[in-house]
Amino acid sequence: RYDPASPTRTPSCPFSSPRKCRLWYWRSAATQRLRERFRGSIRSGSHAHILHEIPLSSSLAASELADDEVEALLADPEVASIEANCVVRLDPRELMSERTVYDDATWGIDRIDSRTGTDGSYDDSGSTGAGTRIYILDTGVYIGHNDLGGRAVGGWSDGCQSGTETGCGSTWGYQGVVGNGCGDHGTHCASTAAGSEYGVAKGATIVAVQVLSCLGSGSFAGVLAGIDWAVRNCSLDRESDPNLRCVLSMSLGGPGTYSPFTSAIDAALVDDVITVAAAGNDNSDACDFNPANVPKAVTVGATTSSDGLSSFSNYGSCVDILAPGSSITAACISSSPAHNCTKSGTSMACPHVTGVVAQLWSFGRDSGWSGSQIVDALTCFATRGAIGLSGPAALATPNLLLYNRFDNLVYNGDECLLSPSPPPVPSPPSSPPAPGSSCEAATSFGDAPSNPFSLDIPSTAIGVGPDNYVGSLCPNSAFTGTGSVYWLKLNDVRPGVALDLTACGFDTDLSIFRGSCDSLEQVACDGDSLDDEGSCSVSYGSLIDTVLPEAGVQYYIVLGGFNGDTGTATLTGTYAASSSPSPPPSPSPSPSPGPGPSPPPGEPLPICNGCNFAAGEYWNGVTCGTLEELLPPRICTACDYPTEVWNGQACVLLSDYVSPPASAGQADSL
Repeated sequence: RYDPASPTRTPSCPFSSPRKCRLWYWRSAATQRLRERFRGSIRSGSHAHILHEIPLSSSLAASELADDEVEALLADPEVASIEANCVVRLDPRELMSERTVYDDATWGIDRIDSRTGTDGSYDDSGSTGAGTRIYILDTGVYIGHNDLGGRAVGGWSDGCQSGTETGCGSTWGYQGVVGNGCGDHGTHCASTAAGSEYGVAKGATIVAVQVLSCLGSGSFAGVLAGIDWAVRNCSLDRESDPNLRCVLSMSLGGPGTYSPFTSAIDAALVDDVITVAAAGNDNSDACDFNPANVPKAVTVGATTSSDGLSSFSNYGSCVDILAPGSSITAACISSSPAHNCTKSGTSMACPHVTGVVAQLWSFGRDSGWSGSQIVDALTCFATRGAIGLSGPAALATPNLLLYNRFDNLVYNGDECLLSPSPPPVPSPPSSPPAPGSSCEAATSFGDAPSNPFSLDIPSTAIGVGPDNYVGSLCPNSAFTGTGSVYWLKLNDVRPGVALDLTACGFDTDLSIFRGSCDSLEQVACDGDSLDDEGSCSVSYGSLIDTVLPEAGVQYYIVLGGFNGDTGTATLTGTYAASSSPSPPPSPSPSPSPGPGPSPPPGEPLPICNGCNFAAGEYWNGVTCGTLEELLPPRICTACDYPTEVWNGQACVLLSDYVSPPASAGQADSL
């Protein structure tokens, strides 16, 4: 670069240029006026002429400028600076090919879809890069190769722009399209980025931009002109396809810092065109090479299949991300359109990243991400700490390995997040449970205000019995509580009135429980008692005659069969005489009053609860009745009948109970 403080006023390159060529930069867009000033600044007979006009970096490239012509141009106030147009050459190692295809030939794309290693397959996360355009700035592309799947097209060539230049067909291809006899560096990179078999983004479009000859050399001016053409081409086509997204892949570079690259790559990113660049193969600090040292380029170092840094790879703080670069197999050029070869270099790592950028563009298309956000997402998703770094490389190189399984991640434009799990597929609505199949689905029994009341049960092969069945409570039964049963819910609860339950139809077993479905208490059960009384038209019917329902308690009836038998049955309920239906019980039982102190013997007690004590009625805590009607003995309201009775306030011994005067008659309840 030209340095005013230097004794030498002539810009120079780290190595000689093929032509005495200079890049000069202006401060305005008045290119026509600058062309006129250029002509006015060169002496008569000069061979200097303009090679490129590069608006993206505000520069012109002119050849064969003598030193005094450089001085004349620098005196122009609209000329900002003058740079040497240096040579770009590929690493000779990348021009050579290992012609053996290994079993793990595609280990590179296999590695980037995993956090931990390879598994012999490649997962593209459902993002193929479709709708994205990859510009391969390189030695040209053999677009007819099978691996490029008909998705590669010609673009631009620095040495064969019109098709009539001297180098066309030998070292340069028109529109960057090359064939057998040309170096296959660019074709290999294109295949790695987007090849059908060897590539990352298998649905992206590839555009050939030849900025290096078939021999692998070119100039800074040619590379800048290629960047300019690609960015303008992408912008132009966005007018008809606003969703088009583009990325430049630049597996090239040279020593030193070169501000024109910074200007061009920065301007490209402003237009949402991302540049991916190789870090270089000098086992040195990437910050000493360009365009690797351009801050807004994505600079890529190379790794091995054993997760180490490739021995040749540049490193340091200018590296943004690492990707597979050693022994990478992809498409190459020969007489066969299916030929492949294996190469090593950061040039091979670079297109891996280019492909993932294309995938991210495609993946985030609906999110409206900018080019800068795509670059952030690329490093955000990367696998951290996977590569073994040592020596100088360990000091400043970001240990970030390329990763493309972002289908389970979310980038919100600011940070990486795990994506929420997809909602479960809703199960089809379940059929309602069959009546009688469980406690919760128990069939109502005793809905009509009649006595007796009955229900015909077509089959007991409906549900299963309760878990807390107590067989010892059941006389004449071999029922175990398991097997098929039918559930019923007693709706007609007449507190304090004895209830008989009978079941006829087959060898039945009958049980009754109290409480709620989640907390049942077995009250009574029976196997074959009804048969003994001869009241059933078939043998082995069941009878329960020891139930005295309580107010506020829910009762459930379970009808099963001997040893798991099933069949058709009729269930009948009969309350004792002089009883009437009661409303269904409340959801939770009301607490009964506890026993109070017995009154002194011989003291008259009040008439209460509507019982006609003069007529020999007593109160058992839930109803009025004679002692006979209150039998069989039950503990109700803590009274032990018939020894004790309830006087409306407490349990007292029957011998201590004094009937009130007969004249009181039947009094109102207190």
